[in-house]
Amino acid sequence: MSYPDPLPDIETIMGGLKQIQELSSDSREKLRVKLVIVNEIIAAPRGTKIAMVNTKAKALGVSASSLNRWICQYKAAGWIGLLDGREFNGKPRTA
Repeated sequence: MSYPDPLPDIETIMGGLKQIQELSSDSREKLRVKLVIVNEIIAAPRGTKIAMVNTKAKALGVSASSLNRWICQYKAAGWIGLLDGREFNGKPRTA
Protein backbone atom coordinates (compact mmCIF):
# COMPACT_ATOMS: atom_id res chain seq x y z
CA MET A 1 0.00 0.00 0.00
CA SER A 2 1.29 3.43 -0.80
CA TYR A 3 0.83 6.41 1.45
CA PRO A 4 0.66 10.03 0.45
CA ASP A 5 3.93 11.86 0.77
CA PRO A 6 4.11 13.78 2.96
CA LEU A 7 1.56 12.31 5.33
CA PRO A 8 -1.21 14.75 6.33
CA ASP A 9 -0.86 16.40 9.74
CA ILE A 10 -3.20 15.46 12.59
CA GLU A 11 -5.33 18.61 12.21
CA THR A 12 -6.04 17.69 8.59
CA ILE A 13 -6.92 14.12 9.56
CA MET A 14 -9.22 15.22 12.39
CA GLY A 15 -10.89 17.77 10.12
CA GLY A 16 -11.47 15.00 7.59
CA LEU A 17 -13.01 12.75 10.23
CA LYS A 18 -15.36 15.57 11.23
CA GLN A 19 -16.31 16.04 7.59
CA ILE A 20 -17.06 12.32 7.20
CA GLN A 21 -19.41 12.46 10.19
CA GLU A 22 -21.26 15.32 8.51
CA LEU A 23 -21.72 13.42 5.24
CA SER A 24 -24.98 11.80 4.30
CA SER A 25 -24.94 8.01 4.06
CA ASP A 26 -25.05 8.35 0.26
CA SER A 27 -21.97 10.58 0.28
CA ARG A 28 -20.13 8.20 2.63
CA GLU A 29 -20.88 5.38 0.20
CA LYS A 30 -19.51 7.47 -2.70
CA LEU A 31 -16.32 8.07 -0.71
CA ARG A 32 -16.03 4.34 0.02
CA VAL A 33 -16.40 3.52 -3.68
CA LYS A 34 -13.75 6.09 -4.60
CA LEU A 35 -11.34 4.58 -2.05
CA VAL A 36 -11.87 1.04 -3.35
CA ILE A 37 -11.50 2.02 -7.02
CA VAL A 38 -8.45 4.24 -6.46
CA ASN A 39 -6.69 1.56 -4.42
CA GLU A 40 -7.46 -1.11 -7.04
CA ILE A 41 -5.93 1.06 -9.75
CA ILE A 42 -2.87 1.99 -7.68
CA ALA A 43 -2.27 -1.70 -6.89
CA ALA A 44 -2.73 -2.84 -10.51
CA PRO A 45 0.31 -4.15 -12.36
CA ARG A 46 2.20 -1.69 -14.49
CA GLY A 47 0.93 -1.69 -18.05
CA THR A 48 -2.69 -2.37 -17.08
CA LYS A 49 -3.54 0.90 -15.35
CA ILE A 50 -4.68 2.91 -18.39
CA ALA A 51 -7.11 0.20 -19.48
CA MET A 52 -8.30 -0.21 -15.89
CA VAL A 53 -8.90 3.55 -15.52
CA ASN A 54 -10.92 3.59 -18.73
CA THR A 55 -12.98 0.52 -17.74
CA LYS A 56 -13.67 1.73 -14.19
CA ALA A 57 -14.50 5.25 -15.35
CA LYS A 58 -17.01 3.96 -17.87
CA ALA A 59 -18.60 1.65 -15.26
CA LEU A 60 -18.91 4.55 -12.80
CA GLY A 61 -20.19 7.01 -15.40
CA VAL A 62 -17.30 9.43 -14.92
CA SER A 63 -14.52 10.51 -17.25
CA ALA A 64 -11.08 8.93 -17.18
CA SER A 65 -9.67 12.37 -16.33
CA SER A 66 -11.95 12.53 -13.26
CA LEU A 67 -10.68 9.15 -12.13
CA ASN A 68 -7.08 10.23 -12.71
CA ARG A 69 -7.79 13.36 -10.64
CA TRP A 70 -9.09 11.16 -7.80
CA ILE A 71 -5.85 9.16 -7.92
CA CYS A 72 -3.75 12.35 -7.78
CA GLN A 73 -5.86 13.74 -4.92
CA TYR A 74 -5.51 10.46 -3.01
CA LYS A 75 -1.75 10.37 -3.54
CA ALA A 76 -1.45 13.99 -2.40
CA ALA A 77 -3.72 13.92 0.65
CA GLY A 78 -4.92 10.37 1.31
CA TRP A 79 -8.62 9.65 1.75
CA ILE A 80 -9.22 13.26 2.77
CA GLY A 81 -8.33 14.28 -0.78
CA LEU A 82 -11.30 12.26 -2.04
CA LEU A 83 -13.85 14.25 -0.06
CA ASP A 84 -16.04 16.37 -2.30
CA GLY A 85 -15.64 19.93 -0.99
CA ARG A 86 -19.01 20.87 -2.46
CA GLU A 87 -20.63 18.81 0.30
CA PHE A 88 -19.42 21.29 2.90
CA ASN A 89 -19.88 24.72 1.40
CA GLY A 90 -23.66 24.79 1.61
CA LYS A 91 -24.11 25.24 -2.13
CA PRO A 92 -25.99 22.62 -4.11
CA ARG A 93 -24.09 20.76 -6.78
CA THR A 94 -24.96 21.90 -10.29
CA ALA A 95 -24.49 19.93 -13.49
